[in-house]
Amino acid sequence: MRSLNLLVLLPILVSACAAGLTVSKGFNAGADATEWQDYAWLKSEDGASDPRVDAAHDLIRREIDTQLSAKGYRLTSKNDADFLVSHSIFAHWQTEEMSDRELEAIEEQAMMTGQHASDLEYSPREHGEGMLNVVFSSPQGKAAWSGRVETPLDYRGEGARKIPVAVKQLLADFPAR
Repeated sequence: MRSLNLLVLLPILVSACAAGLTVSKGFNAGADATEWQDYAWLKSEDGASDPRVDAAHDLIRREIDTQLSAKGYRLTSKNDADFLVSHSIFAHWQTEEMSDRELEAIEEQAMMTGQHASDLEYSPREHGEGMLNVVFSSPQGKAAWSGRVETPLDYRGEGARKIPVAVKQLLADFPAR
């Protein structure tokens, strides 16, 4: 009876944990993912040297792979991919000047949401420690879908348990094959 109670309560607990996360996600208005089947990873460019951050990257990647696989997508080589996956989790509060790549990410997010880049609430400079961004782009490098977990994730130690819940919530509405 005790194990039955745990099985009944587990989905409720997972939902409660997920409810505390703030996520935003969506497709670029011009993106067409109807033919997507295979994906490949782009290398993360966070420049992390902390083993705890590296472990968080590995966990995020495994969780994204798990969610995409469950939806019928296949991991393949970059040359054979229909879309490319990248992610970043900020290890420190971002205060440095933005790179060209960061400015492009802001412009892509603005395009996806129909806003002007200067109207967006966030930029890499405003990302706090533990915020997660995920981008699916075309092989040509144009962002087609992006999502971010705005609730800071403690990627160290016990806090890393939130990462699978966050990724699952982030990709919950992503279409299955």
